[in-house]
Amino acid sequence: MKDNVYKLIGDITTLATIVSDKTEVDVFIRYSAHVHLLDVSIHPMGWNKGDERCAYHELYINKKGALDSLNNIKQHLIKILKRKKVDLTKIH
Repeated sequence: MKDNVYKLIGDITTLATIVSDKTEVDVFIRYSAHVHLLDVSIHPMGWNKGDERCAYHELYINKKGALDSLNNIKQHLIKILKRKKVDLTKIH
């Protein structure tokens, strides 16, 4: 299970970088190792101080349901890239 979690975190980090680079959407990721907490915030119109419009995901990667949550975040980022017509086949 841990290998799957690590792989998904890597995929999410890669996708977040691509989303932030290729679209106006800003994605922030923070991992707090001492508590195994992953925070992901997705700002659809880019980041602006005080702007609360974002999708926020907070999950403890060592808890039950972490794989499902990580997969959901990954799919959310892929959906953004598809909606913005970013060709994922040319990114690798």
